[in-house]
Amino acid sequence: MLGNVRVRRNDRIVHRSPFDLPPAAPRGAARQRDVSSFSWSRVATPPIERAGRRRAKSAWHHSSFVNNAGLMSPPSSEPDGRREEIVRAVAAHLVREGFANSGIRALATSAGLSDRMLMYYFETKDQLITDALRLLAARMTASLELLLPRRPTPPEQIVEALMGSAGGAEQQAVLRLWFEIVGLAMRGQEPYRTAVREILDGWTAWIEARLRPAQRARAPALLAEIEGRLMVALLQG
Repeated sequence: MLGNVRVRRNDRIVHRSPFDLPPAAPRGAARQRDVSSFSWSRVATPPIERAGRRRAKSAWHHSSFVNNAGLMSPPSSEPDGRREEIVRAVAAHLVREGFANSGIRALATSAGLSDRMLMYYFETKDQLITDALRLLAARMTASLELLLPRRPTPPEQIVEALMGSAGGAEQQAVLRLWFEIVGLAMRGQEPYRTAVREILDGWTAWIEARLRPAQRARAPALLAEIEGRLMVALLQG
């Protein structure tokens, strides 16, 4: 059985039962807190930090995802296949809609994602757009490879073959997107300027590979002729 406990208080002995309540703290004494169950999850985010996160999230709409604002980076084990699916979906969206409706939410919806989930796969919107443009250029080049194999071909035949390959509705949609990109590139806007130069260099090399060595210097002029004729054909309907 439990007996009384002898407690020394102010140099005198006090007999207390173990069931007695502890004495009240003196008036004005500091109240002690039990911090054993303290959790950081109960601490509210400071208003300044919350505002910073909102600004960082909105900044992606103009240039890039800002991972230092508390947003997770893509996991290293994430397969590249999902990124490729997103690029294909965004490329198809750009061909259908052009750049008039290419905000982050529209791009994410075209890939079946939320705008926040898109941040896991691409660090910047510019990178996503550039990858989509490269995919479209690669598809066009692959179709041209079937049209004209790599062998010496008269310049006039190259021009007429490329003009004849642009008559379909799908090809014309891609060309309208292409000239829209060229317009943005001419204003010096990135990533379009860099992407257009890269694509033009690839097409110039493609033409050079089908000309005789003595004619390869004509490749840029042939490409310019093709581009001009295609633009006029689109405008004339």
